[in-house]
Amino acid sequence: MTASFFEQPLNVPAGIAPRLRCPSCRGVLRTVSAADVHCVDCSAQYAVVNGTPILIDAERSIFTPKEIIATYEAERRRPPPSALGRLAWAVASRTPHVTSYRRQEIIAQRFADLLASRMKAPTILVVGSGTEGIGVSALQAIPDATLCEFDVYLTDSRMLVADLLDLPFESGTFDAVVAQGVLEHVIDPHRAVEEIRRVLKSDGLVFSTTPFVLGVHLPVADYTRFTRLALLRLFRRFKPIECDVVEGAAVSLAYALAYFWMALLSSFGWPAGAKIAKYSGNYLIFWLRWVDGLVRRSPVSIDAAASYYYVGQLSEATLSDREIVGMFKGLGLCPW
Repeated sequence: MTASFFEQPLNVPAGIAPRLRCPSCRGVLRTVSAADVHCVDCSAQYAVVNGTPILIDAERSIFTPKEIIATYEAERRRPPPSALGRLAWAVASRTPHVTSYRRQEIIAQRFADLLASRMKAPTILVVGSGTEGIGVSALQAIPDATLCEFDVYLTDSRMLVADLLDLPFESGTFDAVVAQGVLEHVIDPHRAVEEIRRVLKSDGLVFSTTPFVLGVHLPVADYTRFTRLALLRLFRRFKPIECDVVEGAAVSLAYALAYFWMALLSSFGWPAGAKIAKYSGNYLIFWLRWVDGLVRRSPVSIDAAASYYYVGQLSEATLSDREIVGMFKGLGLCPW
């Protein structure tokens, strides 16, 4: 297939740029301008901002390039925080957290080790990267690895802006796709997984983490929660390697308590009370993440996990529902 061609440099890694495709028709992309790229096949045009292409089809996506650029420009115009604001953030950022970051780092490192043992110089797509995610450093440490990261919003360091539902890449581009804390924010996760499948090579690996017992955690675009079996079914066209608990019932309890305190303090017509409860309440419950190291070994934690992870390999076979049901590992015991 003909490679894309860019006379102007892009922030996308050099080995990946020729495999960029139009998100609308998957046609070949060309550019002779620093401000836009266009599709040779359907003539669609896409903006480029400071070397970052915004490859989103506004007709198919809930995100629009105009809004993405406008938000980026508004952020750049925002004045620096006041001394009081900087002090408040310094205090808030040092608040103890209830999330088990160490556990997440261990799982991400295990996936990086698996990928490095199977493939030399892998190409890795990091989906919904936001700021640098947990475990990305482990992927970067793989010898000769090439990472391409994207999200649906623009920053000065963003490689690419795209929508997971229409990935702007040629089929079979990547050795691995990493999507940590992403699929719950996608309006159609089944379509998203099919896109992940499409851009993977025939022996490609996928690594995904998703919350289960956790409330809404973004102002917009938080749609879905998956049980462990639902996660296995979502990736039914993959061969599962691991699918287990990231954080168990103790972290689920910590999350529930945090939401309760935020709801309580904001229920008297005082919206700021939620933020005060968020940061101050963690001092009372942060220790639950240590208890979680014990309780997540229980089958009950599989049923009431705060989050799960999935590692799988692309497969020509599709898991049947009977096979998926046979993979149940929990207890299924209701507390009432």
